[in-house]
Amino acid sequence: MASRLPETMCLACSQPIYHELEQTRKEVRILVIEPAASHEPVRCTFQTISLLDDALPQYETVSYAWGDATKRDVVYIGGHQLSVPLSAKNVLQRMRRSDKPRTVWIDVICIDQQNLVDRNYLVQLMCEIYSSTSTGFIWLGDDDHNTEATFEAIRALYQEAQTETQDFETFKETVWPGWWNVYGAPTLVVFDAKHMARLFDNAWFSRLWCVQEAALAPNSICHCGSQNLPLLHLLRAAIWLYSKTKSLPGPLDGHRGLARAVHISSYADATFKVPFQAGGNLLWMMNTLRQYSASLDKDHVYGLVGMYQRFSPEDYELSTSLVPRYDRSARDIYCDATKLAMAELNTLDALLYVCHHSDEEVENNWLPTWVPQWQRKQDLNVDHFPLNYNGFRASGDTEANISSRSEEPLGVLTANGFVLDHVRDTTPVFTLETLRFVQSFLDLCESTEAAINQIEPRPTDLEHTLIASLDRMRVPTCAEQSVSGYRALKRYLLRRGQFPTPGLAEDDADASDGHAYLEALNRWLRNRCFFTTTTGSIGIGPKVMRDHDLVVILYGSSVPVVLREKKARADTYLVVGSAYVNGVMYGEAMEKHRAGGTADSTFRMA
Repeated sequence: MASRLPETMCLACSQPIYHELEQTRKEVRILVIEPAASHEPVRCTFQTISLLDDALPQYETVSYAWGDATKRDVVYIGGHQLSVPLSAKNVLQRMRRSDKPRTVWIDVICIDQQNLVDRNYLVQLMCEIYSSTSTGFIWLGDDDHNTEATFEAIRALYQEAQTETQDFETFKETVWPGWWNVYGAPTLVVFDAKHMARLFDNAWFSRLWCVQEAALAPNSICHCGSQNLPLLHLLRAAIWLYSKTKSLPGPLDGHRGLARAVHISSYADATFKVPFQAGGNLLWMMNTLRQYSASLDKDHVYGLVGMYQRFSPEDYELSTSLVPRYDRSARDIYCDATKLAMAELNTLDALLYVCHHSDEEVENNWLPTWVPQWQRKQDLNVDHFPLNYNGFRASGDTEANISSRSEEPLGVLTANGFVLDHVRDTTPVFTLETLRFVQSFLDLCESTEAAINQIEPRPTDLEHTLIASLDRMRVPTCAEQSVSGYRALKRYLLRRGQFPTPGLAEDDADASDGHAYLEALNRWLRNRCFFTTTTGSIGIGPKVMRDHDLVVILYGSSVPVVLREKKARADTYLVVGSAYVNGVMYGEAMEKHRAGGTADSTFRMA
């Protein structure tokens, strides 16, 4: 086995605190908290157990937000002083009983944080460690004078949902009839919205490791000071509130913490868990879990390995690409994980989540341009929504053949396909500001119409293309509906000088159609630009695309991809991003390519 240096030493006597675990027996450490009065130092001992044993001792797993790890304190392990984050010491102090020991797993202590071998080994076992717990102990911090009332409101919301959905028999259909229902009738539960929002502002709801810990434990209890309630009750109350978004008081309308609690339920509540092939795959996890924070970029892969194992088929063996190795760079980890996600589904649709913020990021990125920045939260001020509509089939029925050739550099992705066209012209980017100011929006509409007026014959699907042929809920629209919505929106803006809102639909015939089209624009065109090609096609694509970029169809990609030749490397391309091109999204260009017998091309992307 590799060297254990550096070792974690006792602060007082410089003796090692941790001893090597036998990996072949799946040994792990659990922590026994010795009983004491609340004001006394925290004293513990390690107990080594094997996860292979038929009868495991009962232990609780601890889930909490580390907070500022530079704030330190001391706990005693077998009489030795160990420096730990203050937050960890406070949790143990709160959990400690006065009359008998309490056995727990707490990652910051049970893993020797100074020893890479120990970290790699135990992070790989997270699925088994948390799945074998008797109870998950979720610590939300100390209570205040509002906590009791807020927890009572959570209990009342849970009971209201239980009653109105026949003991949760119709819960899923009520709150999620194919898409989140945010127009539910107002709740009859009276509560303080500011205090409720403060609960969901808790850092626990924003941490990636906490999501995994909640997902893996068979059942968990949330504790806030002296108050507690089952995690399942908290999550279902959050879902119930979220289904009434349009009637919620200001502090909760669009609240991110509440939305995250709803998302956590898709992992932690069996009612909403998604089967592996239907969505619980690596690509889906890496993308949807980007909204959570992790101290290390590497943990945006390693922090979900346990969940990935849990949702995989029973006979799944963890790929060596995902086995935690903290000595590797985040770049290499992301490359491996992205290729694995592509190979898992035989698709290149990880490219949908590539979103470069600038030309500099395309030309000089710390990652290969085909690898999404999995550590970066989506920011709609600068990011676009991915074109992840399941109906798009630009490459027809082809599958990606992800190269696993050992001679190919890790940062290179090779795929087959063909050149669809070259970019001729692009408009300015439709930014969030464009969609807020009427004149800016009208000016961009004018420049877009001017661009297609230069094409002979003039394309007829401009209005349909600007919204990628979809409404804001990813439902396909017909071309006539798009034309009607675009014209209604322009008429309304020119007459009223403001953007339409749903409440204005009653007194203006254009408001309803115009608002629906505006909502679709806001989803699909925001932070993208409109472009034309040399052969007269039109589309919308990444904001960093340029004239002369290539638009290609890659086998296994549901949408066209924009590439740029890498400077000084004519055989290598940079991935600029994905695009919607009118008339090719359902395999039309693919059929033409096959019928013409044209040879495929190989694209080497770096």
